[in-house]
Amino acid sequence: PRSHLRRGLARLSAGLLNLPLRRHFVALGALSLLHVAVFIRSLHGVKGVPALAIPYDFFNSYARFLMYISDCLRIRALPIWFPYGHGGTPFFVNPQSQLWSPVTWIVSLLVEYDPLVAQQQQFLFILFGSMGAYFLAHSLWARRSAGLLAAIAFNFTSARLCNAQHMDIVTAFSLFPWIFLAIRKLAQGHRLAAPLLGAALGLLVVSGYPGVVLLSPLWFGAWAAWSMV
Repeated sequence: PRSHLRRGLARLSAGLLNLPLRRHFVALGALSLLHVAVFIRSLHGVKGVPALAIPYDFFNSYARFLMYISDCLRIRALPIWFPYGHGGTPFFVNPQSQLWSPVTWIVSLLVEYDPLVAQQQQFLFILFGSMGAYFLAHSLWARRSAGLLAAIAFNFTSARLCNAQHMDIVTAFSLFPWIFLAIRKLAQGHRLAAPLLGAALGLLVVSGYPGVVLLSPLWFGAWAAWSMV
C-alpha cells in the first residue's frame, strides 16, 4: 500500500509540474506571501476575535449576518428574520446578506462563522481577486512581471481597502478581474471560458453589492465589445 501511495503522489507531483500554470507558481506564491505579511494581524486572533478587526459596518452588519446564517443552517433552518439589528429586519431576500452565496453555505456547514472566520474570508477574497488581476494582466501583456505588478496594485489599492467594511463591495470587485478574464478568453475561443464566466457572474449576482451588480453590464459590455475587435 505504501508503494502505491508513493507512486500516486509521484504521479500527482509530476502532473502539477506539467500544468500550464506551473510557471506562475512563483509569482502567485510571492503575491500570497506579501498579502499574508501585510494583513497578518487581521488574519489571526483569539477565540474567534481578530487581533485587528475591520471596523464599522463589517462587524455591525456583515459578520453578524454570516454568523446568523451559519447558526440557522447548522440547525437546518432557513434564516427568514434577522433579530439582531434595527429592531429586527426581513432577511430571506436581503441582497447584502451573502445568504445565497455557495461560499457562505460551505463555510457555514464545514467551519461555522465567527468574527475571525468572516474576516479571514474577506481577506482571502481580496487575494482571490488579485490573482484574477494577475492572470488578466498576463493575458494582456504576456509577462509575469506585468501580471505581478498589476496584482499587487489591485491587492493593496486604497479604493478597495477603504471599502473593507462593506463585504459585498469587496466581493464584487474581487470577482471583476475573473469576469473580465473570462470574457476575454471566451472571445478567444477557450473552452473553459464559458463555465468560468457563468460561475463568476452567478457569484457576483448572489453576493455582490446590488448597485455594483446593476452597473456591471456597462463595464462588461464595453469590455466584451473591445475584446471582440
